[in-house]
Amino acid sequence: MKISKLIMLSMVAALLAVPFTNAMASDDERGCDYDLRDGAVYVNENRTKRDDQGNAQQNRLIVLARGEGGALTEVQRAESGGYGNDDGIVTSGQFSVIVQNFRNRQYVMMINPGFDPTSDSLDGSVSAFRVNKCGVTLTDTASTKGQEPRSVSRDARRVLGFNRDLVGVVNAGSGDVEFNGCPGLPEGFMTPLGTICGPRELISEEDFEPTSYTLYRFNNRRGTFRQIANANTVDENGDPAQASFINEGRQFLISHRNTFFALGDGTEDDIIEVVKLRLNGKPMRDRSGFSNALANLLGYNVDGASPDSIAPRFTNPVTSETSGNDNFGFSVLPVKGNDFNDCVVMTHGSFQQRGQGGTSQFTINKFGAKVRIQPNKPDLGDDTCWSQISTRTGTVYAQAFFNSGISIRSIDLETCVMADGGPPVIVVDGVPQFSGVVENFRHRINSSPANDANRGLNPSDQSDFLYQAGGLDLALSQNPKDTEYLYALNTPVPFAGIPQDGAEPILQNSSGDFLWIPGGPTTIAIYRVIEDCEGEDTIFKKSDGTDDCRVGDLQFVGRYAPGDISSSGFGIAAM
Repeated sequence: MKISKLIMLSMVAALLAVPFTNAMASDDERGCDYDLRDGAVYVNENRTKRDDQGNAQQNRLIVLARGEGGALTEVQRAESGGYGNDDGIVTSGQFSVIVQNFRNRQYVMMINPGFDPTSDSLDGSVSAFRVNKCGVTLTDTASTKGQEPRSVSRDARRVLGFNRDLVGVVNAGSGDVEFNGCPGLPEGFMTPLGTICGPRELISEEDFEPTSYTLYRFNNRRGTFRQIANANTVDENGDPAQASFINEGRQFLISHRNTFFALGDGTEDDIIEVVKLRLNGKPMRDRSGFSNALANLLGYNVDGASPDSIAPRFTNPVTSETSGNDNFGFSVLPVKGNDFNDCVVMTHGSFQQRGQGGTSQFTINKFGAKVRIQPNKPDLGDDTCWSQISTRTGTVYAQAFFNSGISIRSIDLETCVMADGGPPVIVVDGVPQFSGVVENFRHRINSSPANDANRGLNPSDQSDFLYQAGGLDLALSQNPKDTEYLYALNTPVPFAGIPQDGAEPILQNSSGDFLWIPGGPTTIAIYRVIEDCEGEDTIFKKSDGTDDCRVGDLQFVGRYAPGDISSSGFGIAAM
């Protein structure tokens, strides 16, 4: 019996539709009383590579449904197809997990900083999950073509009538910076365990892998990555904390801290790197060699640059120094009205200076150079690392790693000028010094669980600086229908293997590095963003004891512990 082409095509179409239809139906028919697409929080677990029996285990995305009042409920732990790095927060970066909508589809993307322990490759990976009503589905995992990926960014938009969807990742590589066996502490320092801090051997030349970045095109329908570029950064020891697309996706900004494994002595170069991109997402050609040769031949300056220092317009990538010490993460505020006018709010750790963590603001012009600089303003944070910007209230939130302090400061959304801040850093013999009380400062809270009883108020705002840390990352709910919430990831982390609860001290991790060991438990502090102070009872008071509520202040509403996390958590994102 012959079958017509029309009937055959209909049968094939029906067969192809069955698995897709069933998959979608199974998700919607589970009868969950939440919709992740309307509100959810995601945590990159950075799960250890092997379980207690030595079996390889994948990294996971922890999925938390966001309910009334910002409350969280864990609904899923989805394997990522990649692996954690066993090193906890020491090698962390901002935006290791992100969530974004584009053309009626929502995806979560996360980096996997570790490598497959059963393979010969040391490369990390990036994963994509499609968000459905009741859960997420892994759609693809791609190699980042480098070790220790730190941060992922996505820029999806319509360009000249076409959908352009770019994803970028920055890799830390293996690192080649000599540092003490007690990272960040001076040589000869005596730890509580009796260990003397001293130099460590440099990584051998054959084992060295430079800092790099990788760009992909993302298929929004299938949820898959296709690599379009991979290159080393200008500084091969950059130790990046974050990379993000800016200025309508025409530039890829990388923050370098030059302090491998996050810590140094405060004397490192502090630079940012800007990769200029074509409309198709591929990097523009570097024409600095030709321009240098032409300038030298003609014997004159080009755009004010000397023959051996050609203007940024001919160079790609472009590097600029920053005004604050120890660059870490940053947030980008798109500014409408002018091209290349996005506002970048960058955090600075100033690791060895108490209270000198802070933020600076700048924009990047079309040639990739940093302009309109507002210098770093201290915020009393001990190693300020993470930031978020509320466009609903015109507020910048910045969290410090060591004392878990979150500063609350206003910012002009049109001019990118932060109104609240302290005096400039005092420099004595070339070394930044703590300058005392910060004047005209907004408000600050503390995300450590120890301060929950008084809703995050910690008058002293001091931590055991050398031996306790906790502030890991921030996430602000995106485009909420009603109330905006801030989620702060926090994990008490003992320094240098200090034993917990009488346990034996641990001096090395699974890779043999002398690093922090997660102290846990990992928790998420939940704050409501105040948009109208009328009738609000806040913890902030004026000197006369009266209430001092300001739009953008945070009101502590609770804390959530997502159960056992084998590492310390590695980043948080919210929708």
